[in-house]
Amino acid sequence: MMETLVHHGRPTKGAVDLLNAMNRKGTPYIILSEQSGRTREEMIQKMGAAGFRGMHSLDIYTSSMAAADWIRWVYPQKNKAVMIGGKGMKEALGKADIEIDHISPDWLFLGMNTNLTYIDYCDALQVLNDGAQLIVTDGRRTMIKENAEMIGNGSVAHMLEYASEKEDISFARGSDRLIKQGMKYIDVSPENITMVGTHFKKDIAPAIALGMTTVYVTQGTSIADLGMNDDCHPDYIVEDLFGLMK
Repeated sequence: MMETLVHHGRPTKGAVDLLNAMNRKGTPYIILSEQSGRTREEMIQKMGAAGFRGMHSLDIYTSSMAAADWIRWVYPQKNKAVMIGGKGMKEALGKADIEIDHISPDWLFLGMNTNLTYIDYCDALQVLNDGAQLIVTDGRRTMIKENAEMIGNGSVAHMLEYASEKEDISFARGSDRLIKQGMKYIDVSPENITMVGTHFKKDIAPAIALGMTTVYVTQGTSIADLGMNDDCHPDYIVEDLFGLMK
């Protein structure tokens, strides 16, 4: 997960060393991300500025890509959508041949946009009431911006769900749909994948359910109240990403 490597814009402990070592050795990996509004090239640039080396855009798979690919494979006849989000979302829809259509859309893609007004959200509600299905690509309840906690896209999604009385289809972090689409993207079966994550419920538990090997990175926090049990427990627990290099 991208959030395992970068937190609030800064690399997590051991992230740069681990990923650079994997790139030098040619160890295959993908980074899943719910930063659905950014293009992969934008993410690579930001990670390069933070010290990550040898990365390629193909190493990143976003929630927008996962949702668009899922629609293309499962509902190929429903290829019209409206979107709230950035360039990364628009790029993902285009590559999946999903047309932006404000007249009769099948889908409403919801990503983060801090410039929307009350009227914009009312327009989104009308789209849902007219029959479009809500697709959520960013499930963050809150987010940190300029050192302040702000309302996240997940909270906006819940508002639209409540107003429309319709459930969303989520590809955000914590959704097994995101992980399953990531598996299809790299064409590798779950028993041959190791999931590394810093959030037990969102990263590790879904991967365990799918049969993956899992590594939970505690970042120095307690594991006492995470809900681990004999049936749902990571294979390995490390304090930081340096633990994967030992």
